[in-house]
Amino acid sequence: SVVDSAHASVRTGRLPFMDGVRGLAALLILVRHNEEFWPGEPFHTYLAVDVFFLLSGYVISRAYGDRLRSGALTAGRFMAIRFIRLYPMFLLSALWAGSYFVASMLHRGEFGTGPLLTVLFMLFMLPVNLVGGAWLFPLNVPYWSLFFEIVVNAFYALVVRRWSSRTILAIVGVAAAVLAVDGLRRGGLDLGFKWNVLSITAGLARATFGILLGAWLERHAGAWRLTRALRAHPWLALAALVLIMVSPGAGAWNGLLDAVLVVGVLPVCVLALDALPRDATVGRWLMALGAASYPLYVLHAPAGIIARRLGAAWMTTHPLLVGIVYVLVMLALCIFLERRIDEPVRRRLQARFGGGAGRTDSGAAG
Repeated sequence: SVVDSAHASVRTGRLPFMDGVRGLAALLILVRHNEEFWPGEPFHTYLAVDVFFLLSGYVISRAYGDRLRSGALTAGRFMAIRFIRLYPMFLLSALWAGSYFVASMLHRGEFGTGPLLTVLFMLFMLPVNLVGGAWLFPLNVPYWSLFFEIVVNAFYALVVRRWSSRTILAIVGVAAAVLAVDGLRRGGLDLGFKWNVLSITAGLARATFGILLGAWLERHAGAWRLTRALRAHPWLALAALVLIMVSPGAGAWNGLLDAVLVVGVLPVCVLALDALPRDATVGRWLMALGAASYPLYVLHAPAGIIARRLGAAWMTTHPLLVGIVYVLVMLALCIFLERRIDEPVRRRLQARFGGGAGRTDSGAAG
């Protein structure tokens, strides 16, 4: 059965359905942030970030949880593994976004200390905004989720040995309450990327809830009868997640709907994805989507600017065609970057600095 095959190699190997969902979620984020190409925008695509956080916590626990709890893996070494996983492709995208920004500022004769510091802070994955606007990362807005992921990764590594699962679950409950309040106050959970107290609090709560709950579920939910039933239907869970992300808003009820989806529905769907497809070819396609997901996430914003410039002559008459070409090119480019550049670089860094980051580490928010 699907469940038996998924758990024949307990706590090892890739999770193709989770890879596939990450790839589809990254594509929907791309659609959201490049709305000029499409006749309409799927409303709930911002919940893709909450899916990323849940998947990240799940696979981090699967790959490193036992070693962190036993002390075989220190918090410092774990964070080195996380930076090796996230930073090479982040650096490529940051250099792209930063170079474009510097060239634009120099062209206008406006480059100075503020823009320079903004670029430097971005290269170190630190939020700063000295060029105006409301964003934590004005040169590439999606970096906000990577920043909060790193913060919560460090917290997880420090407390997983010292605190009981019950205490960690209590923290998850507090984060869920913060999410519910923020969602009701703002009419939704499209929060976390701006320079204000509410947004920063919501971004930290989204990352804390998703990553810690994902890790807790990976450790404990395998013994539940419900989990075994869910894992028999991974395709249903994948379809449900996509439908949730493309679903329309609910007007005055949208804040409540978001809270219910993030706290109650998305975790159930993620549990069902811990399974293997019966067809190996399907598994390879799902993993190819997963390979593209992180490069897609960090590159789609600066790449979209280039696509709009290159397709400017067609944007007024055939924007959808330009958008389709952009998506296809980005998919091919991102799979290439992951397989031929990012993965080899990470292997070399792991060989040099150690850490044992395995191929199970496939669910980062990026």
